[in-house]
Amino acid sequence: MLRITSEYFSEQEAKSPTRRSFAQNTGIQKNKKPGACKSFSVRFKESIAPIYEAMTSYSLRHNPNFDNYWHPLHSDADVFAVEEWERQQGTRVFLRDCLSCSIALDYNFTDNTSGIHTAIGQLEYEAKSNNDASAIGQLGRHLSAAIQSLPFYKNAPLVAAVPARPGKTSPDLPTALAKQLAASLGLTDLTPHFQYYGPKAQLKELPLDERWAAWEGARLSMSDAGAALLKDHSVILIDDKYQSGVSANFVAMILQQHGAAEIYGLYAVKTLRDKDNT
Repeated sequence: MLRITSEYFSEQEAKSPTRRSFAQNTGIQKNKKPGACKSFSVRFKESIAPIYEAMTSYSLRHNPNFDNYWHPLHSDADVFAVEEWERQQGTRVFLRDCLSCSIALDYNFTDNTSGIHTAIGQLEYEAKSNNDASAIGQLGRHLSAAIQSLPFYKNAPLVAAVPARPGKTSPDLPTALAKQLAASLGLTDLTPHFQYYGPKAQLKELPLDERWAAWEGARLSMSDAGAALLKDHSVILIDDKYQSGVSANFVAMILQQHGAAEIYGLYAVKTLRDKDNT
């Protein structure tokens, strides 16, 4: 995993596309040339390549002519194997950022206009807005199932939630989900080891270009005991909603600075837009 910095995050943020759901668009491409085989192709490799290559044993290679990552599917068996992999991913959204891997279970809404939640989006809404115990439990079980089915995630011994802002008195959903995952999967929860040494504003009240600076001003760190648990180990970073990616990437940077070997982000939902909560 490369060193996470604000500059690296800005570079990733400026690229397009930044997410991919195979439930919406298959990566299998037909070749218009007579007799030519099909191929599997994606526009970016972050998050996609580690999981895809580990689960299929196929290797993606860069094509500089189209600036994509692909490999040929020489037989019907190859096509079937990739179709099965895409089916296994379901509604997952693969994200392009600075973490070792970043995946959301689904989008929060079905589209930008109807206001209809996806199934996971509805659970996230009920869990966060109403502190609904049933929704929190179901969301945790969905996250647990994803961890157990994903390479790298299933071998990580640690979990941490993006920490609640200092002084927050209402229930914090990411913290609750990380605690539930630790209990159900036998993971060590690092969330209580986060420490703030400065104030932190609510990010949703800030313009996108001010959010990284807001995190820096909060002076987030980790206790010595937490750093000792983290050193040279992989950790699953949990959040309920991935919007711009600022919070997940900043917290991942702090985990990396305190010794994390790899950081695998897992989120309940990805917002359809990156710059607001719609």
